[in-house]
Amino acid sequence: MRRRLRIWLPIVALGALAAACGQSAAPTPSPPAVTSVAITGTLTLPAAGQTSQLVATATFANGTSQVVTNQATWRSSNPTVATVTTAGLVQALTYGTAIMSATFQGVNGSGTVTIALNMTGTWKGTATDSVESVQLTSALTQTGTAISGTASLVYTTGSQANGSFTGTVSNTGSTVNFTVTGTGSGGGQTCTVTFTGVGQISNVTFTGTYGGTNSCSGPVTNGQMTMVKQ
Repeated sequence: MRRRLRIWLPIVALGALAAACGQSAAPTPSPPAVTSVAITGTLTLPAAGQTSQLVATATFANGTSQVVTNQATWRSSNPTVATVTTAGLVQALTYGTAIMSATFQGVNGSGTVTIALNMTGTWKGTATDSVESVQLTSALTQTGTAISGTASLVYTTGSQANGSFTGTVSNTGSTVNFTVTGTGSGGGQTCTVTFTGVGQISNVTFTGTYGGTNSCSGPVTNGQMTMVKQ
């Protein structure tokens, strides 16, 4: 009785045999191309120190979309104004604007983050000029770009004056044009002062230069002012 010899061909060998006979496996389909990247989230921040989580959403050629916040590459155009993490978290550092971009598979999306300047609050500091030094306190309100409020001046000589602080500022910048006026009595006479100048705000500190007049002593020059938000 003859025994039959069985031959076992491995699956790999069978695949190779099929390929040799002109048969091939189906190609893996390419993923759809990215057509756009959109950034959403809070883009206007009220003050330095605030944060905002941005979201990046990619749209594909087949019409579908996907959140790719953690897969995108994030960048801030102005990191001195606002930074952004690899996960799309924005932190405002000072007043101004910065463009936040997210790039996914070579496609870029962007949004402009604005840190709006608002001087509403109480400010205290000193002002020193060619006449004398003064302790200055102002309670301010900002509406749009207009700043208005009170000004209290206490001089090193002991005289005092009360008046107003007015100014204008851009909501996307840190430069303030201001005027301080005050009228008070000292040394047996009534004096009126007017300071006009320009200043810059960095976080909660206002520094400025000014000139003007003092009805009792004449021109005011070389004025230097520093105030801190309370």
